[in-house]
Amino acid sequence: MPGGFSAGTVLVADDEAMLLRLVDNVLTRAGFQVVRAITGIEALEAFRENPAAIDAVLIDAGMPPSGAADILQSILALRGDVGVVVSSGASPSPELQELLTRCGGHFLGKPFDPATLVSAISSVVRPGTD
Repeated sequence: MPGGFSAGTVLVADDEAMLLRLVDNVLTRAGFQVVRAITGIEALEAFRENPAAIDAVLIDAGMPPSGAADILQSILALRGDVGVVVSSGASPSPELQELLTRCGGHFLGKPFDPATLVSAISSVVRPGTD
């Protein structure tokens, strides 16, 4: 971004490569830095590298290998105040809904438009302390 402005850093985890690229493009144009992961394990590894550098996590509910709830629990154990958005074409499971309620996260139904995506991420961005 010009002048070094960033709206925050978002870890985006989705196993659909095309959707991952699209989300990356939308968020980058909106001023966010994006870290991409195509599996839950990649997402967790990326978060573990520097939890304070990630301001929000956008994760697909059906993230392989075990779904978003397991990955999010591990992420939230590392940094409980990170912003969370879970996306899916189906309603969240009761376990995932309870997790979102507990961490103040949001559910984003697929398909979503770019403005809705940016709004959802902007509403949960919580800068870490470096």
